[in-house]
Amino acid sequence: MNERRKKVMIFVEEGLKIKGEVFLREGFRLMDYLNSYKHLFFPLNNAEIYNQKNELIFKTDFICINKNNILFAKEEVNEV
Repeated sequence: MNERRKKVMIFVEEGLKIKGEVFLREGFRLMDYLNSYKHLFFPLNNAEIYNQKNELIFKTDFICINKNNILFAKEEVNEV
């Protein structure tokens, strides 16, 4: 199974923005993963969390986000 890393930006409750990398199976889009009922949590690697003022408040190698807290998400243009 081929996977590719994609840079993503996730906006969650409380006005936080999370940037990171997600592994997607070949042929899958970010939306396909978010709409999957198979997984309740969304894993991100190399995550950076920013507050409402766009200040970096936390950085970690790995984080899981409850998909119920995601307001919207977007893929960054370039693959990693």
